[in-house]
Amino acid sequence: MPASHAARLLAVQEHLSLIRRQRTMKPEMGALPLSSNQQKK
Repeated sequence: MPASHAARLLAVQEHLSLIRRQRTMKPEMGALPLSSNQQKK
């Protein structure tokens, strides 16, 4: 079971790294949802 847990952590780290790359590549994409949420509130 620990092996699957480690694999899951690696998958999460890879997913987070992709999100960070997208934010650095296109910061506007990450800022749009936040601004829309603030406007709704």
